[in-house]
Amino acid sequence: MKHALVIGGTGMLREATLRLQEKKFNVTVVARNQTKMQKLLEQSSGAHTITPIYVDYSNEQQWEEEIQKLIKEKGEIGVVIAWVHSYASKALPTLIKAMSKWEHNWKLYHILGSSSNVEETRNGLPISQNCSYYQVQLGFMQEGNTSRWLTHSEISKGVIEAITSDQEKRSFQIGQIEPN
Repeated sequence: MKHALVIGGTGMLREATLRLQEKKFNVTVVARNQTKMQKLLEQSSGAHTITPIYVDYSNEQQWEEEIQKLIKEKGEIGVVIAWVHSYASKALPTLIKAMSKWEHNWKLYHILGSSSNVEETRNGLPISQNCSYYQVQLGFMQEGNTSRWLTHSEISKGVIEAITSDQEKRSFQIGQIEPN
């Protein structure tokens, strides 16, 4: 069975987590909130295929150790979906470093906010040879003369579309980034 790691999988990526489970992935979810994790497990079709890990990914040493432990216990991670808060600027480089110690190929879907500089972000990461890196940038929805932020459902749907789409494309956008 394929193994996916989802960072942010109990919040805005909850539906994406459940969709991966439906697609027969073993899904490991990095969470900070036990109540949200419990709700996710209750919604899942088989809680045994979702593994919660509670870790502060801003603590580089603890985060790297947890990734190594996870791979040893659950096997290779083939897909990572990462929504990482800005206060943890070393979390993604630490993840990439930890994953590069293993020889298997993997895909990283990096979820970015609408104001992110996608080129600068990409160039600032130490992407390893065994990593296929993709960016999914979140925007907003225009409705008549007003705009609104994306719903969690729209975000999850867009992320799943990115994962299941043409893999030659390395950058995806959900909603609009610029006003009309």
